[in-house]
Amino acid sequence: LFCCTGRGGDFYRQFLSLVDTNQPGALPVASPALIDTNNTAPKLTNTLVNLSNVCVRGEIAGVRIGMGMEEVAALWGKPRSLWGRCFGGPRFCYEDASVIFDPSSNSVMRVIIHKLPPLDGGLSASSSAEQFAAVLGKPVARQERPRFDLIDLIYQSPLCTLRVDFDSGRLNYIQIDRPAPRGGATKK
Repeated sequence: LFCCTGRGGDFYRQFLSLVDTNQPGALPVASPALIDTNNTAPKLTNTLVNLSNVCVRGEIAGVRIGMGMEEVAALWGKPRSLWGRCFGGPRFCYEDASVIFDPSSNSVMRVIIHKLPPLDGGLSASSSAEQFAAVLGKPVARQERPRFDLIDLIYQSPLCTLRVDFDSGRLNYIQIDRPAPRGGATKK
């Protein structure tokens, strides 16, 4: 019997029994014990997201940096798709976000929001980097790659690093990472 609760590590143990985490490259996982292809409901749409609070708490819609697979699956359900290795570790894919785990510790190391939920402060997918900075404050870093028309605004707290990525003047994604090591912003 497979159980998806926050106790006992059942989901993670099942994951390890089905996936060779030492195999190089992206590893899609198709086991119904770990995925639910019918879990297509967005996880962030009914939440008015305050990105300043997300950065301070290291959490969005209940999922926080450091959570285990069991806790995420108990909160958001089994992912609709799962990669054994993608973006640096095991990746749970949901309709509007992906959760990436540290491959060595079964803990959330990154959340990527690829479909923007409603945002506090009047921000939206069409808001510019300058409008985001006006609401969120001055970032600790602003990375610009003019040749490719890319801008990243980076905010940090003791619990996480928040990256707001723009491509051709439009919001591309929002990423929440483990806190950056002292003295530097996290890499993409």
